[in-house]
Amino acid sequence: MIECSKGGEIMNRIKELRKSHSLSQAELAKETGISNQAISFYENGKRQPKIETWQRLAKFFNVSVPYIQGLTYTTEQMVKIIHDFYFMGYDSEHAFSVSDDFSNEVNIYIKVNSDDVIPRELYREDETEFKITDTVEKYWLKHFKSIFAIPKIRNIKKNNYDRVISAIHIVIEGRNRSPKTPHDLTYLGQFFIKKYEKESKYHSDTIDKIKYLDLSSAKIAINEYADLIIQLRDEVNNFKKDSYNEKDYDKQFAQYVKAELYNLYEPTKHDIIEFSKIIDELVNKIMNDKEFKKRLLNEEDKQDYLEIFRNYKKQHNENVAIIDEYIEDLKDREIDPNLYYEDIDETYNTDNIYLDEFEDQ
Repeated sequence: MIECSKGGEIMNRIKELRKSHSLSQAELAKETGISNQAISFYENGKRQPKIETWQRLAKFFNVSVPYIQGLTYTTEQMVKIIHDFYFMGYDSEHAFSVSDDFSNEVNIYIKVNSDDVIPRELYREDETEFKITDTVEKYWLKHFKSIFAIPKIRNIKKNNYDRVISAIHIVIEGRNRSPKTPHDLTYLGQFFIKKYEKESKYHSDTIDKIKYLDLSSAKIAINEYADLIIQLRDEVNNFKKDSYNEKDYDKQFAQYVKAELYNLYEPTKHDIIEFSKIIDELVNKIMNDKEFKKRLLNEEDKQDYLEIFRNYKKQHNENVAIIDEYIEDLKDREIDPNLYYEDIDETYNTDNIYLDEFEDQ
């Protein structure tokens, strides 16, 4: 917890950071060249460090100066900000487009990355006051603590409520749209991903050299390309299926499918619970029905995963009326899944890219 003064104001975070690094005051003094007595005074608020000392301490703990000074939001304050804004989206009197979008994005983030309920389900359906209980606080921390810790969010100074919401919104939206592929779990997949950029470069270089009759360069490019293809061929031939955990692979694949479907169909806060039941059933099929998983993998380039699931259920004489409604609604919105995901792949990459506009203050 953050230390507070008698007046209730948040003090600096020197003591908090020192303890989180398992250091005594004497050890911190030795590491930073600041006297033991001075550190004690700083931690108790009896004396304020000079800016040079703040900078030295911030550099040592790898945080910003405003953060160590206690001028940024605490984790508890972050929880309250995100909680209040999320439930503003469920307030018929005060909801507006930004809070509504934020609530929907949070719901998708929770559903894509966990098997948990959405925040609204933590309360009774007829409940109108959404107080932060210990259970609710633990829930938010479980799902968002890693996001609160991102430096460009952690370093936002107080009295920048909108900035906190915008930054968190950018991150969860980006993460929702860039799920890890199951290939990341296998050595072969990692090898291919690492080599793919080179493969693309060699391929384009070869084509260009031949196109412009630069034959001497073309020979070099072709040989480099051929060497790389041989490496890939050898990796495929030598790949052992027992070198990875198939259940983990299926779980990652299921999460990837979830991410694509939640982001493609964009269920609103009003129908996400119903939509999630369909997705949960689909995920269960991936994990337990090899025939269905094989069909998904074979047909994923022809139609989206929900359509494949619908056709599979129809083939087994199961009711698909609700799924049909979602598919028809998507067609009515005239969304092209291929264009949608091409745009996503170019836009979202890492948390740092999401938050380029949020420079340290």
